[in-house]
Amino acid sequence: MFSNPDLIIYLWLFPIALILIIPLALASANLPLTLLRTFFRNPSKSEEHEKRQHPRVVSPKDTVAEISVNGTTYTALVCNISRFGIQLKNLPEKLSHEIDKLTITVKQYGIIGHDLIVRPKWMLLTDSGYQLGAEIADAPAGWGDYILQTERTHQSY
Repeated sequence: MFSNPDLIIYLWLFPIALILIIPLALASANLPLTLLRTFFRNPSKSEEHEKRQHPRVVSPKDTVAEISVNGTTYTALVCNISRFGIQLKNLPEKLSHEIDKLTITVKQYGIIGHDLIVRPKWMLLTDSGYQLGAEIADAPAGWGDYILQTERTHQSY
């Protein structure tokens, strides 16, 4: 039936084209798009790395901060801490106004207390209240030791 050898060779080329040539063609079609993304990427998104010099440490779950504002004391949970910063969550809405400095007392297990003066840097509204990121302006001498002790007992990220 197939006595012509040229026809048999052409029939073998069809599966080879499906297996090799079509995937190569598809890959080369995406190559210019990949090169465009590589060379013309948005530098602000590609350089989103931490600028902090000191790592954040996840604080124990029962670490709270008592915040004193105009004679009223509010309580918030401490998310993470570092040598020069702190993040608080579950803050009441009353603290969402522009405040230059806050006096807070960080307590762990209701015993250990460190009085800090912090400068709020950002505030975010979540389902459970406000979250606050702050720079520590003034800390007692034992704060650095507390950070080191917390680093040893909990994970850094």
